[in-house]
Amino acid sequence: MKIRLYQVGFKMITRRQGGGDEGILNSMLKEPTTKPTKLAFEGDLVLSKSFGFTLVETMVALIILLLTMTGLIVMLTNSIKLDKIAKLRELATDVMTSDIEQIKMLGYTNINIAMLETTFGYAGWGSLTQGYQFSGINTTCPSPFNYCRYRGVERVITQSLVGGVERQSNQRYTLKLSVEENFLQNPVLRRLSLDIFWVQDSRLRSLNLIFMVERR
Repeated sequence: MKIRLYQVGFKMITRRQGGGDEGILNSMLKEPTTKPTKLAFEGDLVLSKSFGFTLVETMVALIILLLTMTGLIVMLTNSIKLDKIAKLRELATDVMTSDIEQIKMLGYTNINIAMLETTFGYAGWGSLTQGYQFSGINTTCPSPFNYCRYRGVERVITQSLVGGVERQSNQRYTLKLSVEENFLQNPVLRRLSLDIFWVQDSRLRSLNLIFMVERR
């Protein structure tokens, strides 16, 4: 949109003494019509696209910002979830390693049902507290293992959240110890299998380690 200013020339006509209106009219008709001339200054008021943001550009910018923020939130959520998975797996490994080291200290001859129950608290599946009887655990004792025993363990996990905030929660684990008494004809070793189970995000997760116990 352009705005132009024009200057229009006007001629003052005065009545001459002794002259009639007819003479004045004739003189007006003989004078050339004054054409409008542009002023020396001509200003153009132009509303260009670069002047501010339109509604469409604002909406596009908001959509881009929203998508970016959504992506960041998803990344942070996945990062927190993966960190928790790693911590739970690490804690499960520590629990298994501690039990294995203590069982190995017993030696070949001292591994029996009574010793496992009194020393470590391993018991039958029916004696296990209901809070540790996770759905999906195979409660049978597969061959070649002679018997299986279970125990529940609860540990505290500390998780770092956004902004340096730490959150503590209790995590339950269920251990399943399977013992093979006749691993070799010459009784010098016993083979044991230790499984650990826990529930995360409504899914049963597990780890397994097989180890040997020698005669002492």
